[in-house]
Amino acid sequence: RHERAKPQSIEMPSEMHSTILSNPLSELNAAFDAACAKGDEAALKHGAVLSLASKVEAVLERDGASAVPSLNVLRQEELPAGALVRFQGMVMDMHDPEYYAGVYEEVRPDGASRMRTGKFRDTFDEPAGCTIRPRSDFTWQRTPIVVAPLPGQTAWAAAAAVNGGAASSAAAPAA
Repeated sequence: RHERAKPQSIEMPSEMHSTILSNPLSELNAAFDAACAKGDEAALKHGAVLSLASKVEAVLERDGASAVPSLNVLRQEELPAGALVRFQGMVMDMHDPEYYAGVYEEVRPDGASRMRTGKFRDTFDEPAGCTIRPRSDFTWQRTPIVVAPLPGQTAWAAAAAVNGGAASSAAAPAA
């Protein structure tokens, strides 16, 4: 029987790292607002301009994979909502593409509206008193992937995965 490892620390070393790991959607919103400010709607047609890859890569380069909390160790309720996580597993299935409102308008009671993004979300963020107006010209697609935990993973391999791939000499098997 496999025992659950002790929860890892999810403290972040800096404000930028804290935001990109604990609330990546706020970083995504900032990138989306910047893209909208440029006024290039053609760039927003598919959502490719909205990427956090370079910011996440900077965190991983500086702090290693252990800076990102692992769902292999922590339960979902132990993490803040919307936090970036990692998970080691096997791809079991790829579903058909899903189509979603990549861009929608948030209309305030006074009639003013602003563009918002639905990327990496299952529901719209609708502030009180506002209504949502989907934009049919900004339909994006994503491919859901079913991932299952690795079966029969040894304790030392699990410990190495939790520590970002660096196995400690105490946890590694004898040669």
